[in-house]
Amino acid sequence: MRVPYWPTNKPIIEQLGSAACIDFGPHAFKNSDTYKWKVFLEPQNPQIERKYYDIISYEQANFTEPKDVCVEIPEYYYQTYAVHLYVKFNHDDAKWVTDTYDLNFTSNPALPRNPIFLHEGFHYVPDKRELEVFWEPLDELEFNGPNFTYILATDIDPTDAIEKKPVYQSNSSAVYQDWNYTQWTTVFIWSQNAMGQSLKFHLMTVPILTNYTQHQAQNIQYHLENHTLTWEAPQEYKGGCVYNIYSCSTSTKCIQLDVDYTRHENTYYSDIPQETINLAVALECLDGFGGGMNAPPIDVAHVLIALSQNVVNWLADVRDKWLIDF
Repeated sequence: MRVPYWPTNKPIIEQLGSAACIDFGPHAFKNSDTYKWKVFLEPQNPQIERKYYDIISYEQANFTEPKDVCVEIPEYYYQTYAVHLYVKFNHDDAKWVTDTYDLNFTSNPALPRNPIFLHEGFHYVPDKRELEVFWEPLDELEFNGPNFTYILATDIDPTDAIEKKPVYQSNSSAVYQDWNYTQWTTVFIWSQNAMGQSLKFHLMTVPILTNYTQHQAQNIQYHLENHTLTWEAPQEYKGGCVYNIYSCSTSTKCIQLDVDYTRHENTYYSDIPQETINLAVALECLDGFGGGMNAPPIDVAHVLIALSQNVVNWLADVRDKWLIDF
């Protein structure tokens, strides 16, 4: 049975909004209803579904001129797809082409989303006069364009009339040296890619840190035997604060845990035993003062216990996989 053949010329792909249209030119398929199409999109990002996407008309795609085939695409900016085209003649007993036409397509870029600081997302080291600030890193799907980065700024320090610049910055934290702990300071963050800066920014106010330990959770302890983290409220703030719990996978990356049901209590239970060695606590108090994130001293024995449990779990996974393969 006769099937369509692919033209030798390279098609043009155009995007408007959440639709893309492909056209091989006026001498190929001639934008005709003689053909029926299927379009399979294979995203480079595994978070986007690989599947056949819906075919729509060029009018539905908001184009004024006919196109060979138009398809709805996922509403993500600056994402690359492998596109696999199938075509057949438009009648019931027609067969699809056996050789797909394959090409790559990158959706349009846009301004990035804006990042957000963690609640009370700072940690002060008095011996070094260093302040580290933490934010929620954006997902790659929120970068929206090439050359993505985070931009930080502070308000002007009245003692030296200059804006503080971080001496170190990762994708989720930044470190400031020679921090003026006698002044209230506002830290701003936004994101930027090749299209420009995010439309919105976020800010965090760091209070005077002269007596910052009086505004922190006290006597924080890990209890690996029952997977809990416990702490005590500062004496002068009992009943006037809520608590934020963070899980820190490294010294520069922390995420805030969704534990609203315990925010007024002083115990956090983890169903992941190894997680408890990576937890930190911060207070939000009614007077606006806070001491930032705080964690107990590292207990080497606890770390070794957790690491050994990780090894045991890994060996169990290897054993299970071996039994399945066998």
